Amino acid sequence: MLSLVVLMFVVSGMMKAQTNTKMITYYDPEEKIAYYVVWDTKTGNNLQYYWAGDKWDTMAFNIPSPPLLDTIKGDIMFDVYYDTKVKRAFYTIWDTKTGKNIQYLWDEGQWSEMKYNLPQQPFEGAKGDIMMTSYYSESEGKAFYVFYDVAGGKSVQYFWADDHWTDMRLNLPEKPLAKWRP
Repeated sequence: MLSLVVLMFVVSGMMKAQTNTKMITYYDPEEKIAYYVVWDTKTGNNLQYYWAGDKWDTMAFNIPSPPLLDTIKGDIMFDVYYDTKVKRAFYTIWDTKTGKNIQYLWDEGQWSEMKYNLPQQPFEGAKGDIMMTSYYSESEGKAFYVFYDVAGGKSVQYFWADDHWTDMRLNLPEKPLAKWRP
């Protein structure tokens, strides 16, 4: 019984220590490896893990910490997708209060910030945290990014077209769970 109490105490302590930790993953079909990015939402400190055949290993070069260069007002979030057309992973890091973001890619042995990041204020009038997710369409050869306000329900979807970011005219309903019934 004592060992169960000690185990519960240790697990409880570990969970408290990890409350600011998030994780995302992507699969690189060229290397046939899944990568797992783990980060602290308050500091942006991050590590990227992969299975090295017989053990978990970390990348020698991780995304710069902190990944956003100015003052952070909310939590730091990460998203990643693999572009099969250019054979690279793209990482978007953003501040949940402002939507300010930076997109990174691995280029010639170092992390490079994209020259054309998504709009720094994805939409006006957010009532809560701003979240983002991306999707890469192989058939269209481009990525789509959806920013959404978790409190207000508003969302905006962007894609790159004609050398600039374009917001889609057809976005999710403003309150996407309004019709949900438990």
